[in-house]
Amino acid sequence: MSLNIYDPFICMTFSYDNCFLCGLELDDMNRTDEHVFPKWLQQEFDLWDKKMILLNRTEIPYRQLTIPCCSDCNNNHLASLERKVKNAYIEGYLEFQNLDETTIFQWIGKIYYGIIFRELNLLFDRKDRDQGTIVTPEMLEIFQNLHAFIQSIRMPFKFENTPWSIFVFQTHRYYDERDFDYHDNFGMVFCIRLGHIAIIAILEDGGTQKEMFSDFFKEFQEVILHPIQYDELRAMAVYKNLLMRKVPKFMIITGGQNVLVLTMPLTGDIYEEWDQKEYAEILERFWYVYGFSFEDIYRNNLVFSMLKNEDDTVIVLDKNGNML
Repeated sequence: MSLNIYDPFICMTFSYDNCFLCGLELDDMNRTDEHVFPKWLQQEFDLWDKKMILLNRTEIPYRQLTIPCCSDCNNNHLASLERKVKNAYIEGYLEFQNLDETTIFQWIGKIYYGIIFRELNLLFDRKDRDQGTIVTPEMLEIFQNLHAFIQSIRMPFKFENTPWSIFVFQTHRYYDERDFDYHDNFGMVFCIRLGHIAIIAILEDGGTQKEMFSDFFKEFQEVILHPIQYDELRAMAVYKNLLMRKVPKFMIITGGQNVLVLTMPLTGDIYEEWDQKEYAEILERFWYVYGFSFEDIYRNNLVFSMLKNEDDTVIVLDKNGNML
């Protein structure tokens, strides 16, 4: 097996003429479409005809959100990945929580990169072609490491000190449109809620949030969270990532039996100081759907929270938001 990593960023190859994952040139014999959000997920949460909103405010049905893929990557490597994730999801929260983190990262990374790839091919303003696409190839360069890492789907990789921080939580299930939600941003944070399973992933923080805040997040992994509580946790993760003052560095070494990925350790002050008002502004973006305004959230330099009681115990809510 060749361990040469396909790097579309060298020649900025983001057309539909090459497999997004391995770079193979596509023809009528090997061309397939890979659904960014897998079919089983769309069926589980009735997303097939529902629409998501892209950065240029374009609405696109989930079923049409596809990226170019060769038959080998699609039918073998990606199909195997989807089976692992789907089966763990069906088995329940504990089984999903025990999934290998690399598997979760690969699954999330493919979805995240797929959305960005698709947006690269959409005009920022459909009425003005001169404004170019939503995501330019130059902007996409920041995702070069991510693309390299998700090639672990098709090649043997060894990650020394994982580049990511991933947290899995259990949430209430409603069996309606409230069961699915996702959030992503250019800061490499991807959050997705799948019924009773919710994930927060900081994809390239060098594992710092996992290392520094695991004890804090662990408290909330031991209860069933209401969606508003999960949204508060992901607001924290998003804001903390924005405060990161040092960019993690990675070294990718090929030539052996595995592609070796080394995460360079960060030292000194990794984060800027936490500012309650700035955090409240982030939290408002997640909580406005529950009817919260900034004024409701931020008062006297304090941020209203649904996570802990005054005695520092975790607040437990039923699926309707009532305190137990």
